[in-house]
Amino acid sequence: MLHLIACNPSTNPSAQVQDSPIAGSIKISAPDGNTVGNEIKLLIATENSAIQSATLLVDNGLTIRTITTTTNQSISIPSEWLQKSGLYKLTAIQNNKIIATRKLRLNADAITEPLEVYTGPVTILVNGQEESMMTYIPADRNDNAIIKTSSINYTSTNNDSEEIGTLINLVSYKKHRADTKANKVILGVKSELFASPEQAIEEIADWPANINISVVTHHPYADNRQYTRLRTNPLLDKYGNQIADGTLVTFYQHKDNLLYSSYKSLVVDGVANAYLRNPNEAGQFQYQAVTGAVSSNTLRLDYARLINDLPVTYDSISKTLKVGPLVSALGQLVPEGTEVILNKGNSEFIEETIEGSVTFKLSQQQVLSKTVTIISGGFSKTIEL
Repeated sequence: MLHLIACNPSTNPSAQVQDSPIAGSIKISAPDGNTVGNEIKLLIATENSAIQSATLLVDNGLTIRTITTTTNQSISIPSEWLQKSGLYKLTAIQNNKIIATRKLRLNADAITEPLEVYTGPVTILVNGQEESMMTYIPADRNDNAIIKTSSINYTSTNNDSEEIGTLINLVSYKKHRADTKANKVILGVKSELFASPEQAIEEIADWPANINISVVTHHPYADNRQYTRLRTNPLLDKYGNQIADGTLVTFYQHKDNLLYSSYKSLVVDGVANAYLRNPNEAGQFQYQAVTGAVSSNTLRLDYARLINDLPVTYDSISKTLKVGPLVSALGQLVPEGTEVILNKGNSEFIEETIEGSVTFKLSQQQVLSKTVTIISGGFSKTIEL
């Protein structure tokens, strides 16, 4: 019959270790209800108090450790073996035979400081459209979950305070929703004498209620070295909150209802700016900005030809084609670096002007087709070589 006995090992110095089988039953005595991280003393006791060799297995459910020992003498399980809370199984073995077993439950230690909390998402939309949650998982210094805790107090800068004294599946949490005003909320958890690190949730504005764009600068010529600058009005949501910095706004450039180019801009201080490169062809272009599901008004801007003629000279011997000098609509040489495009069949070649002119060097294969088109400054000219 198995029963618990006190941990009073034999102290007879004349006792000799015997290896013969033990007669009778063997009992393991150990204190119960200990906390983790503390050394535990026990003994394997026999009715005849004989000192014989034995092995003790310490099983915590993940690993099994072995102690070679003797019966009826004190045994110590080192504290480093006892870091995880839960149920331990102790097994005594002699001559490859289990002679006794004992279960031992270790409780978690005190809650560690600082309290470990997790918060996310850290940005949510106003007016309760999204929610964030701060989660608290109480644990001791060895990362053992705390089964019971006395009091958990959640507080925040928007005067939202709540005390929760229970854990669900070893976790405590507090959900958070924003009202209609964009704001930064600081949250925290306090339990008994300890407190968590500061947590923050950004309550950000909704998408803008409307968007309007206007022209800041406009160079009215088809010169793709120049830019047209557009900007939005101050962007506010329907609750009057300024749109969050970093919100993406896309500016579209169309001609004849076909997309010509697009540019992306980020909101800074509630406003988005875009520098759109001038087209290299003359005509009227339309501009519109879009963010989220909201589209702006449409601007229509005219671009005149930068030049009115493209002087071309072709040397059939050297197979070089010179374009220029190019004169702008104001009667001056076009700016250095003005692009001149030569289209020949399915091929496109680009050169930049130096002193108002460019030179294209054509190979024998490139001159097999006699028709070329030259484009620059919104002016296009087709010639036969």
